[in-house]
Amino acid sequence: MEQTVPCALRGPDAADLHRPPCGPALETSPPRHSSAQNVLRSSDFGIKGFLETSFLDWPGRLAAVVFLGGCNFRCPFCHNAELVIEPHLIPSVPLDTVFERLRALRGWVDGIVVSGGEPTLSPRLPELLGRIRSQGIDVKLDTNGSCPDVLARLVARRLVQAIDMDLKAPLEPTLYAALAGVPVRLELIRASIDLIRLSGLPHRFRTTYVPGLLDHAAIGRLRDAVPAGSPFTLQGFNPQRTLAPELRRVAAPVDEELRRLERAAQQEDLDVPRQVLSGRGEPVSLLSGGRV
Repeated sequence: MEQTVPCALRGPDAADLHRPPCGPALETSPPRHSSAQNVLRSSDFGIKGFLETSFLDWPGRLAAVVFLGGCNFRCPFCHNAELVIEPHLIPSVPLDTVFERLRALRGWVDGIVVSGGEPTLSPRLPELLGRIRSQGIDVKLDTNGSCPDVLARLVARRLVQAIDMDLKAPLEPTLYAALAGVPVRLELIRASIDLIRLSGLPHRFRTTYVPGLLDHAAIGRLRDAVPAGSPFTLQGFNPQRTLAPELRRVAAPVDEELRRLERAAQQEDLDVPRQVLSGRGEPVSLLSGGRV
């Protein structure tokens, strides 16, 4: 029997989820499927979105992006509400379809970003990454860091070549819960930070700035949680289709505001790579003040 691994979400706020916080869904009487249905299900890895090319999701690479459904957080600024709350209503993209498109782009696309939702909730994630790696394609994983045991297994099996982890807020229970939308076990977030730091893999820690939810002081405290030498990205939120309807009326931060916040949060280790992203998702250089 596959063991459910620890996860950062616990308590009554988990009642609306379709699966346990980490690990496979609980099934007391698995349904029977025909051979054709089994073939279909074997290629269904819960991919609910597929972006063929992106310059933004893996710095320095032209990468494809696949989005897995389901998440154990309910970040009010999330702009993928359907992907988070009702992934079962979104048709899945077969992995074979992804590979077929990437074959047409061979020589251009040099990696796949596996994002979400929260990918580490998927019981088939190791299998999915193994299939991708069998094609000779590098993988970057995006995660909220709530399942360090899953991350540890993926790193140990060399199924990922880079990791981006989202830090929602300073590691303070009340504030982190407010930005994640649920109570969070911060010891698991800390464990993921340490694991990523020690993994030897290229990585970034990222924070989404929403005016009114984080201020200068909070961003400074959050930056203190980022290991010395690890890249940190401050990005503006997208007010379109946010999970919390009231945030749709909040203007996305302008580039200068993001640069000002990042400068205020900088520590003395000035050699640490830093970058901010505009509300449109475009990198902004802190040194030149222009696009990169």
